[in-house]
Amino acid sequence: MNMQPLISIIIPVYNSEKFILKTLQSIIDQNYPNWEAICIDDCSSDESVILIEKLMKKDERIKLIKNELNYGPAKSRNIGLHYSKGEYITFLDSDDFWNKNKLKLQYEFMIKKDIDFSFTAYDLVNLKGESLHTVIDVPEKINYTGLLGRTVISTITVMVSKKLKTYLYMPENYSNGEDMATWLNVLKHTEYAYGLNIVLSSYRQVDGSLSSGLFNKLTRMWKVYRKIEKLSLYKSCQYYIKYIFNVIKKRKKSYK
Repeated sequence: MNMQPLISIIIPVYNSEKFILKTLQSIIDQNYPNWEAICIDDCSSDESVILIEKLMKKDERIKLIKNELNYGPAKSRNIGLHYSKGEYITFLDSDDFWNKNKLKLQYEFMIKKDIDFSFTAYDLVNLKGESLHTVIDVPEKINYTGLLGRTVISTITVMVSKKLKTYLYMPENYSNGEDMATWLNVLKHTEYAYGLNIVLSSYRQVDGSLSSGLFNKLTRMWKVYRKIEKLSLYKSCQYYIKYIFNVIKKRKKSYK
């Protein structure tokens, strides 16, 4: 009997035929074996589903849910979260990938620290998956107010205990701001998110993607402050200034 707890990996998929095999292979290669990978296809028009189904025949830990409509990443993640059975929840995007030690080292970190919410450092890669020699470091820990002014938690690096599963459901009406809003919500119910400053994930920097534009980043964060967190105008401006400073600082590092 496998005594290691099950870890659920939630992967929204949309037209990812160029990347999905590398993404899933990075999960198959994990040296932590007790996982389930829940792929939620959001009405892809390419061969993403065919490629996933081929891997499913080789590895029963890979599962596939097909959305009836194109819901977007937030609702797709929520669907995957509903069906997840793991003691720990993780997320991976269909164009990114993990180091083979990701699950093992992060799980051991959480057990050692006796914590429910963790995130790790990550690096940036190009479309070919080649390193851009840029590492995004993380602090030892961060709380709710600290996160308001700093986008330091990347979705593909988190691991959260099942105890906090209720708070992981993402808001579905805020395009490209749902992840930040989710981590803020979780931090309302646990004191800190703890950083493991080891690169265990690789984020593919895709030109033209929603998350790559500075304008989109700034717009989405203002909506998070005002519409989701419902902060006062004064508080929103305070955190917004801190946020802009940190975004520019991170972008300078990304393009060195």
